[in-house]
Amino acid sequence: MFTKYSLGVRLFFLFGGLFLVSGCMSWGELMYLVFGKTAEARLTKVYESTGRTRQYLTVEYSFTEADGRQRTGMDTVSLDWPVPASGKLMVRYRTGEYGESRLVGNTKWGVLALFGIMFGLVAFFAIRLWLEASNAVSEKPGKRGKR
Repeated sequence: MFTKYSLGVRLFFLFGGLFLVSGCMSWGELMYLVFGKTAEARLTKVYESTGRTRQYLTVEYSFTEADGRQRTGMDTVSLDWPVPASGKLMVRYRTGEYGESRLVGNTKWGVLALFGIMFGLVAFFAIRLWLEASNAVSEKPGKRGKR
């Protein structure tokens, strides 16, 4: 019922599915890195918040986009984040009506690393499957059915 290639095929599809999920998760991060713009923001409020498993600071700010549009935003940072005395900070934002923003340096590298690892695994198993298929097709006809 199962061929000797079935484990490789199953792993290919498993990692392919994880690749797609990690791609969706990292899409926003990639958009910040590729199309994001940087602006100076004015700190409006900093307060301590509690999540399900940890405490953090919520930072609210306002800034002006390059086209003059006024925007507000918020981001979360660790409790030991140094609140700037000047009240100024740098934010990275995506333009547009539904564009998001966050503090500069608050990149989710783990999501991007997961995407890179899944890409590598999918490529590895795709190449292995291609090589196995090429070897199976190029075998001599008399040897194909023998074990």
